[in-house]
Parts: sequence; C-alpha cells; structure tokens
Amino acid sequence: MNYKKIFKKIGLFLLDVAVKFIVGRDVFGRIQNVVEKVADMDVSGSKKREIVLEELKDIADDGKKYLINLAIETAVAKIKEYTN
Repeated sequence: MNYKKIFKKIGLFLLDVAVKFIVGRDVFGRIQNVVEKVADMDVSGSKKREIVLEELKDIADDGKKYLINLAIETAVAKIKEYTN
C-alpha cells in the first residue's frame, strides 16, 4: 500500500472541503471552472494565472485576493491529481 499517495489524497480532500467552506461552494465551483478552462491552453503558467484573475476580477477585487489565490491553487492541485 502506498501511504504517501493515500495521505496526499486525504490532504487534497481536506483542503478541498476547507476552501469550499471558506470561499463558498459556488465561488469555488466558478473558480474551478475557469481554471479547468485555461488548464490546457498553450501559454505559460503566469499567463494562465493572469487570465484566471481577469475572469474572476469581480470577486477578486474586494480585498479577498489571498483567498481567491488559495482557491485557484487548490483547483490546480485537483486538476493535477486527477489527470496524473
């Protein structure tokens, strides 16, 4: 049994639950959709982040940008976990 992989999945699950609680399930769903949309674009990671933040500017401009960044990173981690 690969305990490292199990702990990684548990950690990602707990992070997912926490982020949905903190930013809200609907907001996280929107963030996840935008991140999934740009994930396969043939541009740099920083350009992808710029595109995501532009799409989410209505929720990212109100002083909660650090929470939005946390949600974006969680969405990226989920995509990487489930595509590997």
